[in-house]
Amino acid sequence: MREPLSVQSVIDELVDLYPIEKLMLFGSRAVGDFDSRSDFDVAVFAPELCRRKFSRLRLDAAESRTLYWVSLVHFESNPPALQERIVSQGVVIYERS
Repeated sequence: MREPLSVQSVIDELVDLYPIEKLMLFGSRAVGDFDSRSDFDVAVFAPELCRRKFSRLRLDAAESRTLYWVSLVHFESNPPALQERIVSQGVVIYERS
């Protein structure tokens, strides 16, 4: 039986496989209002990623064995109100150099 991966391991795999410019943690874990069962809400900044490829990215993340659920949203595909909330409350956890 395989050991569960850390959330960081999943992120490392995704940025190696996809043209991701930036990842931001947002939601309860970003603002410090979470419990042990809270998921990791992550905004994916990838303007070159089409909807089909983003669906594949989400599937790859979902198939990863982690101790926590990682919920991914495509930043560019969300309404301005959510984008604003992500940027104002979010924490950058990866940025392509």
